[in-house]
Amino acid sequence: MRFSVICVCRMAGEKLLDTVGSVMKQDMPDFEMLIKSDGTDEEILPRLPGDSRVRVISEPDNGIYDAMNRALSEAVGDYVVFLGAGDRLYDEKVLSEVSEAASREEDTPGIIYGDVIEETTGQKVCPPPVITPFVCFRNVPCHQSCFYKRELLMKHPFVPKYRVRADYEQFLNLVLREKAKTLYIPRLVARYEGGGFSESPEGLKMSRQEHRDITVMYFPGGRLLLYRAYLLLTLAPLRRKLEQSPATTAAYNDIRNKLRGRHRE
Repeated sequence: MRFSVICVCRMAGEKLLDTVGSVMKQDMPDFEMLIKSDGTDEEILPRLPGDSRVRVISEPDNGIYDAMNRALSEAVGDYVVFLGAGDRLYDEKVLSEVSEAASREEDTPGIIYGDVIEETTGQKVCPPPVITPFVCFRNVPCHQSCFYKRELLMKHPFVPKYRVRADYEQFLNLVLREKAKTLYIPRLVARYEGGGFSESPEGLKMSRQEHRDITVMYFPGGRLLLYRAYLLLTLAPLRRKLEQSPATTAAYNDIRNKLRGRHRE
């Protein structure tokens, strides 16, 4: 099994080296790393490892998701994972253990995913081990923890009109329409830097609107109303504040992870 690790960057600076370094120390050699820059990283690109597995695509693009699609068109791996500049694979065994997990499955998974550490809070975030339609509506696994079969992504690349939720729309398409098999592995996959545009006030507002637009396409009206009512009755807005507040995020994530049967490392 071969992996393609794609990193899209813009004026990334030193943190790009951290991301690349976490990939290059993997204990399995069968991977490639594609760096997609919009042309604003010329100062740092010469400092990348002189390794044939690292390829740079430096050209203008129309935003992050267009850049991801451009890099994806150049990828040759069986599975693809996307990291932002500043994100890191958790340790040197990530790729080898993902490969081993996939090889044990009778049917090849379309999406393999695991846990992440959110660098902004220092907390481990464990996604649901089973992807149900409600999980697709509520909160899919962190994009940086997902390994996608490349052939699936080629069938449905990112839709660039979504500025912050194109990865969400793509996940729903693969799971709900393409019926891609998902496989959860109970281990840390990535350290997610966070703090980008999608977490700014403007980005959060845009995210809510895009979530509404996307879910209307993928869920029948009755189910959509049921899901929204459930979130209100279970105090989802309050739980989201508890999850995001530095004062309460540790306790909140501990409780959530234990309810899912997995303890924080």
